[in-house]
Amino acid sequence: MKRILWLIIAIFCSVSVTARNKINFNGLNQLVDIEENLRSRSGECSPLIEAVVTMNQGWSDENFDKFDARIILNAMSDMLLIEIPADRIRDFSELPEVNYVEFGNEYHLMMDFGRPGSNVTQIQAGFDLNGLDVSYTGNGVVTGLMDNGIDPNHINFINEDGSLRVKRAYDFNLGKSAVTEREIKRFTTDDAKESHGTHVAGIMAGSYNREGDYVYMTSPIGGSPVSVNGNVPYYGVAIGSDIVMSGGVLTDGNIMKGVQNVIDYANTIGLPAVVNLSLGSNDGPHDSSTSLNRFLSEKGKEAIICLAAGNEGDSKMFVGKKFTQDDVELKTFILNNVSSGVDIWTNGPDPVEVSVLMVRRTNQRATAVATVSSAGQSVTAGDLFTANMSGTCRLRSEVNSLNNRYHVAMSGTFEPKTAGSSYNVAVSVKGKVGQEVFVYGYGDEYTSFTSNAVSGYTDGTTDGTISDLACSDNVVVVGSYNTRTSWPVFAGRYSYKSEFVVGEMSPFSSFGTSYSGIELPTISAPGAAIISSFNRYETNTKDASWINENTTAKVTASVGAVNYWGRMQGTSMACPYVSGTMALWLEADPTLDVKTITEILKTTAVKPDASLSDIQKKQWGGGRLDALAGIREVLRRKAEAGIDGVVADAGGYVITPAGDRGYNVVVDGADRLVARLYNMQGVAVAETVGRGGELTLDAAGMAPGVYILAVEASNAAPISRRVLLR
Repeated sequence: MKRILWLIIAIFCSVSVTARNKINFNGLNQLVDIEENLRSRSGECSPLIEAVVTMNQGWSDENFDKFDARIILNAMSDMLLIEIPADRIRDFSELPEVNYVEFGNEYHLMMDFGRPGSNVTQIQAGFDLNGLDVSYTGNGVVTGLMDNGIDPNHINFINEDGSLRVKRAYDFNLGKSAVTEREIKRFTTDDAKESHGTHVAGIMAGSYNREGDYVYMTSPIGGSPVSVNGNVPYYGVAIGSDIVMSGGVLTDGNIMKGVQNVIDYANTIGLPAVVNLSLGSNDGPHDSSTSLNRFLSEKGKEAIICLAAGNEGDSKMFVGKKFTQDDVELKTFILNNVSSGVDIWTNGPDPVEVSVLMVRRTNQRATAVATVSSAGQSVTAGDLFTANMSGTCRLRSEVNSLNNRYHVAMSGTFEPKTAGSSYNVAVSVKGKVGQEVFVYGYGDEYTSFTSNAVSGYTDGTTDGTISDLACSDNVVVVGSYNTRTSWPVFAGRYSYKSEFVVGEMSPFSSFGTSYSGIELPTISAPGAAIISSFNRYETNTKDASWINENTTAKVTASVGAVNYWGRMQGTSMACPYVSGTMALWLEADPTLDVKTITEILKTTAVKPDASLSDIQKKQWGGGRLDALAGIREVLRRKAEAGIDGVVADAGGYVITPAGDRGYNVVVDGADRLVARLYNMQGVAVAETVGRGGELTLDAAGMAPGVYILAVEASNAAPISRRVLLR
């Protein structure tokens, strides 16, 4: 998961910004490029851009009307997604009603041996529960995703009778939506050069298990592939769920719209929802304060949101330090002098001094070529840097308005002009006793750090490679472990190198600790060499040689292009495995919330071997997913809780269903009772007051779905329960 870096053009080198910027750095970088293009193309209209704005109290529609801005999505009470002309956004940001504006951020993408590896196959096929054979497929649950390269008409998402499992499809690149079966059948793809979204959706919910040509292996570690014609075994997890797909460039606004689309559709039909986000970025404060973090944290109360941990677990992309009386400087080299960016955050608003150093290789003498020491500075590295490196380098500083933390962004290209360069590039951070500094690498070519065995410099660590987006609250974060090390294609077999071992964590799986102290990932699932569906619009452009060497199964339908399956790897693949599993659990108990699911994931997970090192154990997160043990615990808790999660409570409450759309509440000795029903947006939609210790709440007029039933009694502490109205 890499982030595209918008490099600032030279004309902006000396521009200074206010100490508390009201536009994020990536947005400013993109805006400068747009403004330069407009200057060079006289007479062109300013393009419209989407921006996420956090508002202060007192804002009104007039704030947007006067700047020709349009509200696209009311994301939260103080957060809006808007469309606005690029040449109006600077003035708009200066309104006192505007707290912060974010745009220009772009996130990047992060089963045959997988399903048995975590016992999903047993859940689908049936398992014994107190003498009964029960099975779950995600029926009655909505699974959705925001991704690139979606193909909703791939045969993996079509039932045997020809009916569509994809109920909504969106292409944010072209502004298209398909909400009827006719429209969905005419939907093509958002990106004909990408299969990621189709692959992810196939793992989460693909259901094709009928005739086709495929190759398979009897062992996950080797052997000769066998070619057969039969029922294709590479289907996914939640094979009975309804599906919502959104595709397009992975910006803040598109991700918000994609998540909201899944939740909105689920709400209209009264079903619980799971949202898969196999995407992320390494730069950012890792404290859940960005607008997108806040949005996901809030939406995680309405749907189960699963996020990929990241694919940088084998890169030393983090350095951190707490300054002491004896040590108030952090210095580290940029590994291999290749980078796109370094993101530096402190634990408060007080500034630190950040310098870009050119360090001579012969004697390790360091020369600072750019330094910032207070908020609101923008400094470009000087001649010594440009004479030796193939690009430029810039430092920008701020006190971030969303979290009140001092922040320095270092962007540039650090590759030497010649192989025999005399210099290495390093970063220096000087602060005060008690200050903490967190240094994250990111970019198109992952930034890693090293001491180069030089005294006074610090090595980077893989402990801290967790995606910033994964640090949101109320989400499930997924790492990857290995269920196979070899995989078949029509041309033969491929294998990983020796660092991939079945049953162990995938080397690439990111991990770390959020700013608030939460160790991530939440859980780990199969993510290495996972076989799933490919986007037909991509495979249709490939020649026979590519198809033979990269695909594992094919089905020729009566209409349309040939349907192919193939291998991908990453936490991007592990994440939909967990998303699909969550759909199975929600079918068993639709009232599950993210807190309960997280508890069950961690308590039923297979723990790492005790012989592993502390850092190896930390990479596992909560442990290895055991879907069957988890659903057994879901059903145990449900049985203990009674029908639809409503039972006699230890505090003296007795709550039982009154038909399909009501609840009886009894509390002995209570003079007064109040029962309220809240929707998942926190709005009270029904209320009943009772006397004499008893009442009946009638919810006949409510739409089907999950609600919160809250009850207060005069002689007992209040309680609340999630309930399902069918």
